[in-house]
Amino acid sequence: MTRTKHIPLRDMRLGTPARIRARRTYHPLARPKPSTKGGLVVAKLSHEQEREHAKACQLIDLPRDLTDEERAFVLDNWQASCTARSASDRAYFTPAGLARDMAVHVGGDRILDLAAGIGRLAFHCRDLRARPPRPGPELVCIERNPAYVRVGRRVLPEARWICADITAIPRMRDTLGEFDCVISNPPYGAIPRAVDATSGYRGRRFEYHAIALAAMVARRGVFLVPQVAVPFRYSGMPRIESGTGDAEYRKFAAATGIELEMNCGIDTTQYRQDWQGIASQVEIVHADFTERSVATARPEAAQERHGQLALSSH
Repeated sequence: MTRTKHIPLRDMRLGTPARIRARRTYHPLARPKPSTKGGLVVAKLSHEQEREHAKACQLIDLPRDLTDEERAFVLDNWQASCTARSASDRAYFTPAGLARDMAVHVGGDRILDLAAGIGRLAFHCRDLRARPPRPGPELVCIERNPAYVRVGRRVLPEARWICADITAIPRMRDTLGEFDCVISNPPYGAIPRAVDATSGYRGRRFEYHAIALAAMVARRGVFLVPQVAVPFRYSGMPRIESGTGDAEYRKFAAATGIELEMNCGIDTTQYRQDWQGIASQVEIVHADFTERSVATARPEAAQERHGQLALSSH
């Protein structure tokens, strides 16, 4: 396939529809194929979304590093739905404004993005604490979809990208090391899992399993999860409601010793219309994994970490 030469974004936007359609036709990720038995899940994209997605695909294929403007364009316009082959492959990338708000809660020299998608969250953490000659934090992104990893490596080449299921973290702990903070907008709900996280939680909510996995390799975490899965309600509410955790949350907290805390006052409903393909009611939560209940710590891990708590593996 012929490589596309550098085309400034302002010039690409002036291209005629015919030229844009011609470019899009020859790119394997530019448009989903018609649905067939066992085939792709075709998203309902507007013509404008299809055109912008095609431009993003062109940028990804350029034989050079992308500018910051081009990276942001790809993050804003590359459509995950164009590569989904099943319901379990569907992903809803975090809106830019919401990702920036999440970054306010992130800190440390080593940051891990779980179920990273194409790197939106990590992208907004790359300049944290960066003051010349001090570099920004070390970033590691774990994502199981190779198409997302390919795009992620173009928009965030400074990160270390690992193409793997996050449930493989127990086997990767020695190579990953310990992180100051984990960030994640994980899959929600009853998502099929290869294995359960090595914790006491055995429930249906995948977001809880992701948080339990994060606790194995980090001191704290910042997560974007459905409002129904947290013990408070703030976004879209006239006042804060505390103690709203349901039976599933109580089961998770009792099994892992992890408590999900409220953010610094960010109402996520202001970004509700910015999601691609979904309008989910979510909350930003953070968790301090060093303050977990001793009853849920693995004794051998506690000894290895000189008192730092880790997940139980019974």
